[in-house]
Amino acid sequence: MTVCGRVLFSLLGVICLTGCGRGCAKTQEMVTEAIVEKAIENAAASSGEEIKGVDIKFGEGEFKIRTSEGSFQLGEDLALPANFPKVVPVYKGAEVVQFSQMEQGASIIMKSPDDRADILSFYKTTLEAAGWSSRSNIELPTGDMMQYEIGRTNLSVVIVDAQDERLITIALTGT
Repeated sequence: MTVCGRVLFSLLGVICLTGCGRGCAKTQEMVTEAIVEKAIENAAASSGEEIKGVDIKFGEGEFKIRTSEGSFQLGEDLALPANFPKVVPVYKGAEVVQFSQMEQGASIIMKSPDDRADILSFYKTTLEAAGWSSRSNIELPTGDMMQYEIGRTNLSVVIVDAQDERLITIALTGT
């Protein structure tokens, strides 16, 4: 099982066992966070992976992990780190709910209540104005996918309808 699989399995198990989703006490929450963080670090170490830090905040809905290869963060209304690639355009007013950054690239997931057509127009205009070349554009009833490139760097943008909001996923590779 991969580290991500073990992490998710551990998180789900602890949440189910402790009932943290149902208002557990702050002390129990802090102890649970520390146990899960240590379990993740131990699981990674046993498979030869180097973890530089794990930070879980159940009460705030945040999960952060840093390795020798990069970082990953999951939560609500996240702030991107200062060194996040500037070539990745962030849709104005969108809430960042996940990002990862590795040597080979970066990804970000955002959500926005705006219309898909407005978001699509923003990315087409912004990317083309920045010199990105469009490689493909797929339009489906519930979402759109666009592929762009500059030199050997590729950027994909996926915009999907999800109930009353849009999910925007951007992946950057070949940096």
